[in-house]
Amino acid sequence: MVCSNSFAEKTKLKCQGVLEKIEGDFVYVNFDDKIIEVFQGAGGNKLQFYVKKKNEQWVISHMRSVLKGDTEYDTHVTDWEYWDLEEYKKHLYQIQIDRLEGLVHIMRTVKPWKKSKKNYKLENVGGIGMFCKKLGSKF
Repeated sequence: MVCSNSFAEKTKLKCQGVLEKIEGDFVYVNFDDKIIEVFQGAGGNKLQFYVKKKNEQWVISHMRSVLKGDTEYDTHVTDWEYWDLEEYKKHLYQIQIDRLEGLVHIMRTVKPWKKSKKNYKLENVGGIGMFCKKLGSKF
């Protein structure tokens, strides 16, 4: 179970990729030392990812399934039309935040999840990532 209460101050980002700009939508990304939260305004998807790595340039999550009941996470995709194509339901996802460039990347495994597989190649779901503006004091 993921607990969203964290003692560290959350950094809040308002992001748009090419598709979001065309449709006038935003994706909100909040993160601290432990959790990255992704909120898709249009689709209503609210997902949490555990932080794997955080330094001056990168905040990178652990990979996870986003299907309901597949993981210990309480959050899952509720609207696939806005998250990704349905053909990728069995893939793992990772969030990569490039703090220096101001970009958020939603990454997906090239191949679906397999119980015995440990290493995966990743691809960017949106192609080049989403450009972000910080809301608040720090990025």
